[in-house]
Amino acid sequence: MTAGATPPPPAMPPQFQPYHQPPPPPPRRPGVHGFSVAAGVLALVAAGLLIFGSFLPYTEYQIVTDGEASFSQQTTGWEWIIQELSDDGPSFDETEGAHPPRFGIVLTVAAAVLLIGAFVTVASAGRRASAGVRAGSRLLLSTATAASAIAVWMVALTASSLQSMATVDEGGRTSFRTVYTLGTGLWVLVCGGGVALLALLVAWLPNPDRRVAVAAPGVQMYLEPKTPPHGFAPPMAHQPPHAPPPAPAGPPAPEPYISPFTQVATTESLAATPEAEPAKEPVEAPAEDETEAEAEGAEKKGQGEEPPK
Repeated sequence: MTAGATPPPPAMPPQFQPYHQPPPPPPRRPGVHGFSVAAGVLALVAAGLLIFGSFLPYTEYQIVTDGEASFSQQTTGWEWIIQELSDDGPSFDETEGAHPPRFGIVLTVAAAVLLIGAFVTVASAGRRASAGVRAGSRLLLSTATAASAIAVWMVALTASSLQSMATVDEGGRTSFRTVYTLGTGLWVLVCGGGVALLALLVAWLPNPDRRVAVAAPGVQMYLEPKTPPHGFAPPMAHQPPHAPPPAPAGPPAPEPYISPFTQVATTESLAATPEAEPAKEPVEAPAEDETEAEAEGAEKKGQGEEPPK
C-alpha cells in the first residue's frame, strides 16, 4: 500500500451484511375518472327531466256537478290549460294576461346550469385535467343541484296547497264538488331533482385510479439478527463460496496405432530397482614418519646420494 492512501474499510461480519431495498415499481399512469363521467351522464338525465316536467301539468283542478266533471283546469310551469266539459256547468272566462306561477323559468335555468356542470364534469374526467378543474366542476354541479332541488320543492309546496282547498257543497238536488289532483309533471320533476342529487354524490366519490405511486429512492439498511435472551448473538459460521461445477468429461483419447512391421526394442521394466554399487574400501592415510623419510630420500637422490634403506 502506498503511503498516504486511505485504508479500505474493515470487512463486516456476515450477520451484518448490507441489504439493498429493491427499486419501487414504476408509477401507474392515471386513468379516466369514472365517477366524473357517471356524474356527468346523471346530470344530463336530470336536466332533461326538469325541462320535460315543466311542460306537464303538476296539478289539476276539476268541478264535479251531479257526479260528472263539468270544468277542468290544469296548471303547468308556464300556463293554465282550461277545458269546459259540460254546457250545464259553470263557465269561466279566462282573464287576459292571467298566468300561474311560472316555475318553468326557474326549472329551465336550473336545467341549463346542470347541462353546463355535466359537460364540465365530463371534461374534467380526462387524464390531463388538474385538481382545480375537477374542484370547479364539482362546485358548479353542486350549485345546479341546489337550484334544481329548490325549484322542485317550490312546485311541490304549491301543488300541496291547492290540493288542500277542495270543498264539497251539497244543496237540494244538486251536488257541487271541487277536486284537486296531483299531475304527472310533479312526479317527473321530483325524479329529476333526485337524479341531480345522485349525480352530485357520485361526483364527490374518490376514484382509486387517480392515485399515482410516487417513486421513492432505494434505502440501504443493515439487518441485525435477533438477539437471544442470553444477550449476545451466536457466532455464525462463514460458508465457503460454492465451487464451480466440474467441466463435462470429453470423449476418451484414441490409442496410438502400431504397425506390425515396426520392431519394438525390449525395455526393462520400470518397476525394476537399480543394483546397489559395491562399497569402496577406505584408503588409510600414510604415517607421518614414512612421509618424512620419503621426503629425505628424494632430496638425497637429487644430490647423488643413495637413499637409506
